[in-house]
Amino acid sequence: MGLFAKLKEGLSKTRAAFSDKVNNVFKSFSRVDEELFDELEETLIMADIGVDTASYMIETLRARVKAEKLSDPMQVRDALCDIIRDILASNDTSMHLDTTPSVILIIGVNGVGKTTAIGKLASRYRKEGKKVLLIDADPQGSLTASLGYVEPDDIGITLATIMLAVINEEEIQSDDGILHHEENVKLLPVNIELSALEVTLGNVMSREMIMKDYIEMMRERYDYILIDCMPSLGMMTINALVASDAVLIPVQAAYLPVKGLQQLIKTISMVKKRLNRKLQIMGILLTMVDFRTNYAKDIS
Repeated sequence: MGLFAKLKEGLSKTRAAFSDKVNNVFKSFSRVDEELFDELEETLIMADIGVDTASYMIETLRARVKAEKLSDPMQVRDALCDIIRDILASNDTSMHLDTTPSVILIIGVNGVGKTTAIGKLASRYRKEGKKVLLIDADPQGSLTASLGYVEPDDIGITLATIMLAVINEEEIQSDDGILHHEENVKLLPVNIELSALEVTLGNVMSREMIMKDYIEMMRERYDYILIDCMPSLGMMTINALVASDAVLIPVQAAYLPVKGLQQLIKTISMVKKRLNRKLQIMGILLTMVDFRTNYAKDIS
């Protein structure tokens, strides 16, 4: 079988799998409600059409359902097909580039190269002459340690200190807690105190916005702010998602990390819908790929 024949066969299988998944969503519901829209949006995102495109399709579908008073899930399915056809028929291929400073969250399961990825990304931006701030938001402190600060508990001001100051409405200077690394990047370090702070956040008003308040103060001082985040889906991760413009997800080409990716994407979708409409998935970065295994070949 030639290259184009293989490509055609692969696209046919992808289209069939996508259609089956979408049809199964509509078949599993007897009425049109919010649960149907949530399930459908998750299915569209997992089909790798992009969070922004999925959100646009769902919002357009909601408006059409309301305008036409559609009550049968199969009618909604037909409306979705119309929306997809309209998107595919559109001639608008322009790219809308945002030139403002970017806040990028790197999040993933521990051990998949998350901290290495953020280091490589920071190095690339520095070579391009960009001003870069690294924020370590993982209490394990791997990023802090990898930059040479092997005793984080001895550091006076960390991310936990800064966030606590925001909570208490204390004055913060722009250089508070910032460490200057010899490779010309700056770091806001972390230590185990961040774990204790996460418990405290449960009783704080607007607790999802604490990190965002700090980052908005720092945003104009840097071209890129890169956040290394813990793999849990707790309040600190929600804070990081709310504060970010984009998310980069390193994933090992193996079964369990990919399975955990589904829950993470669902969380990102919920945060985008309710707390941060500009949030985007920048990409999924496959790490430690061993092409000798069939599973890695399938995922790649």
